[in-house]
Amino acid sequence: MSRSRSKIFLFAGCVALCLVVSTQSVFGQEDRAIRIAKLAKASTVFIETDKGTGSGFVIAEEFVATNHHVIEEASTISVHLVGYKESLRASIFVDDKDDDLAVIKVPGLDAPSLALSRDRLPPQGSRVYVYGNPLNLEGTFSSGEISALRGNQFIQITAPISPGSSGGPVFDGRGYVIGVAKGQLLDKERRSQNLNVAIPIFYLTQLVRGRVTLAHDSPFGDDTQRTSQGTRSSDTSNSSKLVGIWDGEITETGYPTKIVWQVDADGTYVAWFSSIFGTTSRTGRWSYSNGILDQVTASGTVTWVNDNHIVITIIQNEDGPSSRGRTRHYYRRQ
Repeated sequence: MSRSRSKIFLFAGCVALCLVVSTQSVFGQEDRAIRIAKLAKASTVFIETDKGTGSGFVIAEEFVATNHHVIEEASTISVHLVGYKESLRASIFVDDKDDDLAVIKVPGLDAPSLALSRDRLPPQGSRVYVYGNPLNLEGTFSSGEISALRGNQFIQITAPISPGSSGGPVFDGRGYVIGVAKGQLLDKERRSQNLNVAIPIFYLTQLVRGRVTLAHDSPFGDDTQRTSQGTRSSDTSNSSKLVGIWDGEITETGYPTKIVWQVDADGTYVAWFSSIFGTTSRTGRWSYSNGILDQVTASGTVTWVNDNHIVITIIQNEDGPSSRGRTRHYYRRQ
């Protein structure tokens, strides 16, 4: 065989191999999307009130998560699983108007609970899936990407969230619920520009903490949540005491900047820094250990004022010595 013919066969072989790998990747994504759709269908509900309709999803036995605005001022609430006709009466279990979240109690509802993510939100560009009942079209499944993470406020996605889909689950590519569908952002003429938003799931987790036992196990049994970066706390009492969402505010750049922490049970936490304009200026992954807050760029001590109020003192900061010794007050979100 001539050298030129060998090169041709080698090139053809490489192309064939690339096509096989690419095809397997595409079919792998399609297979996972189909599995997520089946998962969602079994646990998503259609919610009807005397004020309108919406979506919800099962988070625990007889408990359904949705938006506050779906059940707001409703005198009656009925629920049925997508694809079924049997309707069940429901009542409000807990409601949070500020974060537009609600959990309703549905006696007799028999459906599996969806796994809620305990990890940081996926990065911009990640694949997401939405399941809901837009315009009363039950069981609609759509996909898209994360367009942006808007600080601690909401997840902006390209997957459509039309009226009726509010309250439905938003999944990451592994089948974990990362958000609660909220709706669309409209311009002044009330036209949609494919700006769809979801509420980060950690707000829901915090809302029901200690009241409802949530599912966090792998949706398919073949995947696990990414392990958090940082160290596990050796001071378990203080670590568990910090669990929850904390609000703080500083004024270092001429205007107030809100800082929000979500502290997880293993002692790790995520911090969001967002200005009054709603833009994200910094995102960090932190760890808690022995009363010291450690990050690659900063560390500080924690002083407890009471169970709902802590003061952080900065010991070192990569930004420079000017911030050392500064204190920041944080208050547990109720």
